Amino acid sequence: RDALGPIYRAPPPVDARYSGQWYDPARNGEGIALEVLDDGRALVYMFTYPPVGAPGQQAWLLGVGDVLGNGIEFTDVVRSSLDTGGHLQAAHWGRIGLVFDDCNSGHMRWDGPADWGSLEVPITRITALSGLDCTAPATAIVPAQASGSWYDARYLGSGFVFEQLDAQRLAAIWFGFDAAGNQAWLSGIGQQGVDGYAGIFYQPIGPRFGGATTQRFGRLTRLKQPALCAGQALVRRALRFVEPRDRG
Repeated sequence: RDALGPIYRAPPPVDARYSGQWYDPARNGEGIALEVLDDGRALVYMFTYPPVGAPGQQAWLLGVGDVLGNGIEFTDVVRSSLDTGGHLQAAHWGRIGLVFDDCNSGHMRWDGPADWGSLEVPITRITALSGLDCTAPATAIVPAQASGSWYDARYLGSGFVFEQLDAQRLAAIWFGFDAAGNQAWLSGIGQQGVDGYAGIFYQPIGPRFGGATTQRFGRLTRLKQPALCAGQALVRRALRFVEPRDRG
């Protein structure tokens, strides 16, 4: 502390240690999965619920943005859907901005369509990638792991977000569409076994977007994920869920 008051320390710039799942504790049941990439960009998924009057019980958004100091700006967040023929289409939804106070806390603001509105909320970290928690140095060498976004190229519009928590556990979120063609997502933790990861996935069903955030969870199924090797493509379809058809 100097004679004029406390010394101001600017928040550290965003790097790969900020990757993980984040949420607003006052809005339990929804949140974001953030992947900070190597080229000064970042990928964000927001897993939530549709607004009043919209079909379905769940919603997910996707955006690629630019890291700017201690924040990330996603100017073109999109929401995907299936047309009447089952073909994938994506439309601009709005923007999401993230500003971090430190490696474990920050704020998120979204500006969406009229029925989604705009709001700024505090966010807190839920998960960190193996070897990349807040105690790791910025130059830490990351152990080989399955963390990242995975998909089957035959089924555009659905995939997995994997986060290697430690040597034995893998946080996973599946996103895609349900049998009625509405957006859907599942969340769970996979435990490593002799032939890969296995875990129970849950489907959170919450209120309409912007309302109170009490949600209920329904166990959907038990999924197994084979062990992953470097460069191996993921080929998996979630049971009882349809996949969008190829474009064309």
